Amino acid sequence: MAIFGEDVSQMIREILRRWNRVMQKKLQTEPEYRPLRERAHVDLIMDYLKKFQEMYESVYGLVERPKLAGDGRDIDTVYINSTAYGAKVFLGLL
Repeated sequence: MAIFGEDVSQMIREILRRWNRVMQKKLQTEPEYRPLRERAHVDLIMDYLKKFQEMYESVYGLVERPKLAGDGRDIDTVYINSTAYGAKVFLGLL
């Protein structure tokens, strides 16, 4: 994470801590989260990617958006043109 710089690394660690607390609570209190439920887990991850984006943008400004296909769908190839977008992709892959 050091490659993203200290401020962004701290944001990443904070978002991962928050996500971990919420996921731990869900696993303890909502038995349906115990088996992998892809959609529910992906939705939770996306919520925290959005929180990271909001945290980053409140300090540094707009996170670059992925390029879109002509019909508005995301294209398969991800072009990382900024540290912020790279950090968001990194968090998503974790």
